[in-house]
Amino acid sequence: MFDSVTKTKGKLTTAYIKRNKDGSESPGSSNTVTEDNSSHVAQPEIERRMQLEESLTRVQGRLQRAIEVLHKMELDDERLAIDQEKLDLQKQRIMGQFDLDAMIDDDDLGLDE
Repeated sequence: MFDSVTKTKGKLTTAYIKRNKDGSESPGSSNTVTEDNSSHVAQPEIERRMQLEESLTRVQGRLQRAIEVLHKMELDDERLAIDQEKLDLQKQRIMGQFDLDAMIDDDDLGLDE
């Protein structure tokens, strides 16, 4: 079982009354003490476990979103590399370095003229 601790600080003043011999009373000395109090409040273990489970679920959700973003970035990089290769091949074809049509049909590469 887990406990939570609450600390408080307070002053305690004690006043003394002086009794005279004739039975009358008069104010006597007083004493002031500063106290530090701690109180423990028991928190059921099941509540603490539920809080930890909720925190873990939030962290796992964030981790899953981060993995999805990373995967999307990798796919975008691959698409960019493929597009760059297509552009380079198209550039070589335009410059007459080789005849791409004779090697591969344009439909296979997805190139539009």
